[in-house]
Order: sequence, then structure tokens, then C-alpha cells
Amino acid sequence: MPQTRFCSKCGASLATGADHCALCRTPVAAFAAEVGGGSASPAGNPWLSMWLHPRVTIRTILNHDATHLVLPIAAVGGISQALNRLAQKNAADSLSFPVILLVACVVGPLGGIVSLYFMAAVLRVAGRWIGGQASAEQIRASIAWGAVPALWGAMLWVPVIGLTGGALFSSERPGTLSAGVLLAGSLMIVQLVTAVWGFFTGLHSLGETQGFSAWKAFGNVMLAAAIVLGPLALLVAVAVAVVPR
Repeated sequence: MPQTRFCSKCGASLATGADHCALCRTPVAAFAAEVGGGSASPAGNPWLSMWLHPRVTIRTILNHDATHLVLPIAAVGGISQALNRLAQKNAADSLSFPVILLVACVVGPLGGIVSLYFMAAVLRVAGRWIGGQASAEQIRASIAWGAVPALWGAMLWVPVIGLTGGALFSSERPGTLSAGVLLAGSLMIVQLVTAVWGFFTGLHSLGETQGFSAWKAFGNVMLAAAIVLGPLALLVAVAVAVVPR
């Protein structure tokens, strides 16, 4: 079976017969990373390699099984997003803490999976307009696995909730900051950092899947956002123009 080669500089896959990387123009002689055939590869463990080698990692996953753990990753991400929204809305002002956890653990996974399918569909349409060739299944894999750093950050909800209970979901703030609250705040900052890093690994993951650079993948994301938000903005503009002042 032919091996897939990757650029040792940017991680993009090397087309068969190419003499340089299509993204960073590195000469073919510089390519050292290979996947398959038992050769050494930075994509040994995707949970770790995605942090620094997103392109090699997602290409290895796509070559193996584009559906591998995609839905579980989306489900866990959905729980984290639900907890974030409930905290922002001060849900504890009207709901008990057990109900908040129940809502996050039941509605969150469903929302994460539905969002994954919706985002992949829109990204596929937008990507086709600028030369992307990935299938919806491949794009779903790139979205889910590209967010692995953010998923690690999502795990921090466990110690944060253990330290603060339902305090983060309430509008009432303690008069004094305890050591537990300060530690929980530090963990939330780490969670934010992992989310930002996950955004960049997600761009590289999407770019490799679509055959784009990270910058063009960013354009793919912006174009997809315009597809979703454009009609809404148009409706708002029409409503403002029609409704009498």
C-alpha cells in the first residue's frame, strides 16, 4: 500500500508525484514524515498529536476511518457548550443545580451533534465555491477532531464544578474570594486558552481536509458564516425599513 507523505514544515499532505509542498513550497527532499507501513509519525496518538500536528493527524484519521469517535466528541463538546451557556444566563437563578446538570447532560449532546451536522453541511457548500473537495463526512471529522484541544479544556468543568458547586451558574457573587473560587477561575482561563488553540487546530484540520491552507480554511469559515447570517441580516434590515418609527 502506498504511503502518504506529509510536509515536514507545515504538515500538508504531499500529492503523488509532486516535487514541492503545494502550501509552503518546501522542496520534496525535505519531506520526512510518513504515515503507514509502521514508519514513525507524529500522529501516533490523535488526542495528543492534534495539538501540534493537526494536518498529519486528521489525514491519518481520514485514511483510517472518517467516522472514528466523531459523534462522541461532538456530544462531549455539546455538554461543555451547554454548561457555558447556562453559566452565562445565570441559570441557577431559576433552576436548581441538579436540573442544570441534567439539562447540560441531556440537551448538550444532542445540540452538539446537530450543530456538527449543520456546520459541516454549510462548510461543505461554502467550501465548494472556493475549490474544496471534501465530503460532509470528512468535514464532520475535521470539525470534531480539530477541536480536540478545546475538548481537553472541556474536561476542566469537572474540577470547576467540584470547587464551586452551582456558584458559577448564579448571578449572586460571593463577598470574599475563597481559594477554591480562585482556582476555579484559573481553570476557566485555561479552558479559554484551549478553546482558542482548538480554533487554530480546527482551521488546519479543515484546511487539510479541503485541500486548503489555514488562511483559506478561515475564509471557508467566514463564507459559511455569511451564508447563515446573511439572510438574517437582510430580514432585520427589511424589518427596520418597513416598520414605521
